[in-house]
Order: sequence, then C-alpha cells, then structure tokens
Amino acid sequence: MKAVYDDGFVYFLARYNDARLDTDREPWYVNPATDSWKQESRYPQFDETGKLILQGFYEDKFSLMWEASPVEGFAQSGCAVSCHVGLSPFENDKGKTALKYTNNFDEVLDMWHLKFVHSAGTSIPTIDDQHTNWTSTASNGGRHSDPGVNSYANNKQTLDGKTVPLYALKSPSAPYFWITPEQRTTGEALQVITAHDNGDLSLSDGTRISASDPDFQRGGDFQPPSVYIRIPDGDRADIVAKAVYGSGFWTVEIKRALTTGSNVDVQFDDLSKDHPFGVAVFDNAAIAHATSSESVFLRFK
Repeated sequence: MKAVYDDGFVYFLARYNDARLDTDREPWYVNPATDSWKQESRYPQFDETGKLILQGFYEDKFSLMWEASPVEGFAQSGCAVSCHVGLSPFENDKGKTALKYTNNFDEVLDMWHLKFVHSAGTSIPTIDDQHTNWTSTASNGGRHSDPGVNSYANNKQTLDGKTVPLYALKSPSAPYFWITPEQRTTGEALQVITAHDNGDLSLSDGTRISASDPDFQRGGDFQPPSVYIRIPDGDRADIVAKAVYGSGFWTVEIKRALTTGSNVDVQFDDLSKDHPFGVAVFDNAAIAHATSSESVFLRFK
C-alpha cells in the first residue's frame, strides 16, 4: 500500500495477489426440470462428510477500517476488536454466530467496503461507505450503511408469485456480471415483465428468454446477474475507487476528501496525528475474509 495527499484529498494505492478473478456473484439460472428461476448460493456447499461439492458464487472484495471515534484496543489489535465469533445463535437475530460490533457505547469504526461486482469494477467506481458501532443484537450486529443511496441494487423482483430477475440484457455476446445505467437507458438491458409457468421470461420489448435455452441454465453463458448499478448519492458516495485485476494481482486506487463532516467517517483534519487502520481482503466471499492481525498507521508527512 502507498498513499499521497493534497490540500483536499487523500489517495491510496493497494496491490495484492489473488490467483483467480471472481465475478460470478449469485447469478440467476433457470432449472428446466422445475421451470423455476433461482440464484446460486454465495456460500460453498458441502456434503454430509464435509466434502466441498459446489464452490460459492460471489465476488472479490477489499476493505479498510478506520476510527471514526476513539475505539479501545483498535490501535493495537486492528479491526479484530470488533469481530465477535462463537456467539449463541439463540441470542442473535437470524441465528448468526458471528457479528461485527464495537465493545463500548459511542465507539464507531468507519468501514470502506470495496466490492468489485457491486461497484468498483463498473462504470461508476465507488466504495460502499459503511460503519460499525456498538449495536450487538441486530441482524448485522453493529454494521450499518452510511446515509444516502448506494451504487447498486438487487436485480430481483416478484412476478405472479415467482421470484425472477428484474433486468436482463437483450442480446448478450458474452457473460456479464452487472447491469449499468447506460444499458438500461439505451435499451440494451430490458425489464422482465412476465414470468410464465413454463419458466420463460417475457422482456419489455416483447421478446422472450426461453427456459429451454442452455445459455440461461446453470453454467450457461448468459445467466442474468444479481445486481444492477445506479448513481450513488449522499454519504455513501464519499469514496471514489477503481479496482483492476490482471496477472494474478488486484490493483486498487482510492480517493476520499480529507474531511467529510460525517460523525461516522474518519476525519483527516489533524495531519500531525497517526491514523490506525485495518486491512481485509475477501476471496470469492461474502463475509469470510483475511485481515491484518494488528493495525497499521497512516502518517502524513
């Protein structure tokens, strides 16, 4: 990692190795045996002996975590102070046994959550600006999104009692992993308006996706993606970021204003102060991640 700054912004460059690019995030497919649409699971599947039978379908991600307020132990242990595992599923919402939250009232960590398929690889390169506070019983523990509109939405709807994609490309020429605002504006991406009992989908221009077409079945070339991209706004649009994969490495560039005015963001308003932060990488994983075992520090010179 490297960093530079000017009068208004701080910029980061991160580079790390990853043997494989993962972009196939929970794609849609139609099962011709049941004439129904579903999404691949983000989690790996195992048999009764514990053998892996199906890899999870998700994306590569990268995250930085900072102190938005003083957090006890963060400067020494990094973001590990907010990781709580081995919890009782009966004491946490939705049966979760691992949650992220700070340990003391009013402690807040600023979380920069870069998601390649959600945003950083698209035409709207952003990091999802989130934070973690002391809430320990909500379904996500203390993890929350900052106010505003994020840069993505689930490509999902319910039609005639059936859960199906909201948008699909009219004439895809290769596998695709998100749908952009430009594709929706130009008509390259069309809305699904009818879910037929035989699994076919009617698009808004009157054409159909056939359930018998192997391109839309599991492993097909044209499975609709799980997200569509939109213009972010508010605090969730504070951070610009672009991620590029090549030759077994991720290269990530990040830009953020030195100060944002938000009480859930780290503020780089004192350039004489060291700012501790934690680093995490996600390899085809929604939640599981590798993390720095201690804080590193940003020091302005």
